[in-house]
Amino acid sequence: MCDSAGVNAAVDDGAVWTRALELRDALLAGDAAAVEAMSAPEFWERAGSEELLGFIPHVASATALGVLARRSLLRLSSPGARFSEAVLEQLWALSDGHLLIEDERVFTLIDRAEVEASGEERLERLRTKLDAQDAALAYVAALAGHDTMTRATARRCGPRSPPCGGPS
Repeated sequence: MCDSAGVNAAVDDGAVWTRALELRDALLAGDAAAVEAMSAPEFWERAGSEELLGFIPHVASATALGVLARRSLLRLSSPGARFSEAVLEQLWALSDGHLLIEDERVFTLIDRAEVEASGEERLERLRTKLDAQDAALAYVAALAGHDTMTRATARRCGPRSPPCGGPS
């Protein structure tokens, strides 16, 4: 299905970013028909309808984080959904002249305070996920601020350090 040369040309003129913003807006509006129309039929049948329809009625906020070639990232806050905080990565493909979601990954966020309150055993089990989440959230903040992540900032990020980007 994917026309790589076509997608690369679309990236050059910002079409992937535009489609990511359209997807964000459709999710915020709760427009399931628009979200389905932006999805390749194979993706929608395989996973898209289940994943995306589970978020749509609950989306409180959505932030377009960025684009890298054929991929875009959206951060959703969806209280009441299966995953209340998630980052969705879309893989876009050109089909009949339109960019459609060919595939998607869902990255979930966990509640640090809840994990820390649940006890040392669970905290130790989830420490790597929490560290990775802290680094990812710092990266998200940098993307949202149209900034870049520096090595010094990346080294500061971790469960025992101040919030990334904050005072040391």
